[in-house]
Amino acid sequence: MNNPSITLSKDINLNTKSIVSLTFGVTALFVGYFSLAGIAIASIGFILAFLSLREIHYTAQRGRALAVAALTCNALAILLPLITIMINLILFTPVDFKMVVS
Repeated sequence: MNNPSITLSKDINLNTKSIVSLTFGVTALFVGYFSLAGIAIASIGFILAFLSLREIHYTAQRGRALAVAALTCNALAILLPLITIMINLILFTPVDFKMVVS
């Protein structure tokens, strides 16, 4: 019953911070759709992704692609609500135009 082609390796050495930051990024994208709490979650995830990239660089661990994907997700989760708020303020704020005739 022991299949020699399927073995579990103990030396995978995958960076944990990159996994956690990607989880924060995906969560922030979903939460950010409904509330501004996604910005706070994404900020924590962005910092973790940056720290994981530095750690991967110095320790030669695996998970660089996860950290880059986490940076992307967290940056989008921060920027998209802010851009949406700015567009709503610009387009949907009532402006009272008065024409002065002298």
